[in-house]
Amino acid sequence: MIPILPFYGIHDLNLISIFAILGLVFILTLIGQDSVIYTANKLPISLVTSVELIEPVIVTLLAILIYHQIPNLQKI
Repeated sequence: MIPILPFYGIHDLNLISIFAILGLVFILTLIGQDSVIYTANKLPISLVTSVELIEPVIVTLLAILIYHQIPNLQKI
């Protein structure tokens, strides 16, 4: 968040936006990265890194299915 503040400023920083930022930090960092570290200790590292490589494909498919967002040619 610190690198974008000089460009965009703080604007409407209220309690809801603070909780949203904290939620993103805790969900993405604690659950996401810790699960990768945990599985790297339990499974072969080649399998864990292979799954990480298909993450953009899975996220794109979920965005199409859940949010009906079709990526254009430039994004593909």
